[in-house]
Amino acid sequence: MNVLNLGIQSFLPGLRDSRTPFTTVDWKPPARGNAALAWTAARLLADSRIDGANAEAWKRMTSCRPVLIGIETARHCLPALASREKLLLHAGPPLTWARACGPVRGALVGAVLWEGWASTEVEAESLLADGTIALEPCHHHGAVGPMAGVVSPSMPLWIVADPHTGAKAHCNLNEGLGKVLRFGAYGPEVLDRYAFALLICKEFGLDASRFTALPTAALGQKAARPLDGGLKVAKAQARLRTRLRGPDEGLRAMRDAGAGVDPPRNMK
Repeated sequence: MNVLNLGIQSFLPGLRDSRTPFTTVDWKPPARGNAALAWTAARLLADSRIDGANAEAWKRMTSCRPVLIGIETARHCLPALASREKLLLHAGPPLTWARACGPVRGALVGAVLWEGWASTEVEAESLLADGTIALEPCHHHGAVGPMAGVVSPSMPLWIVADPHTGAKAHCNLNEGLGKVLRFGAYGPEVLDRYAFALLICKEFGLDASRFTALPTAALGQKAARPLDGGLKVAKAQARLRTRLRGPDEGLRAMRDAGAGVDPPRNMK
């Protein structure tokens, strides 16, 4: 005789003690034993309307031909961020501060500090916890927050469109590797990345008056980041035996180099 045990761990000691051959299957009742919920899930899985909706979603995804059409500040391309005083858009489904996981919480705090709505982490968390700052999913507003990404009014966004359907979507700029907002980091070095992103937007034609910078002093830094960066640049210049361009000069050179290049036809 060989006993088949369907996931009931309390039976195992007795079987071992009696030296009875047994096989254990890692099984649990559907919906944690809630019969009504289990039958609801079963009906959904067998519903032809679900299959049809999935097929239509797949068709739209595979037929779309996204084209990058520009960069714009979030409040100028997402109406909700322009019309509502304190609103953050987050990755994933609807949630509250209490239900947010660690990385999402970190990204939300970083966005609050970036906007200047709070000057400390504790103050930012308090505003998020009591609902002073509203939270809504990016997907409800034609945007995407990669990983634990958050969109706030002053952040620059990529704008991508499908020329065949006119569908349009928005996404954060890639912050690179290391400590980044999309993974929940929000230290001074993370916010400096956004300052550089704003500089890029400014050099390539966006109105600089639309952006509000967060004062470095509000972050409580022991030393300004440009000082540390300057030392590294000086070392690189010495080794390469050439002068390296600063951010402003480098971006202007990139802009001038691309001034005579025509954009692809589908981007005009």
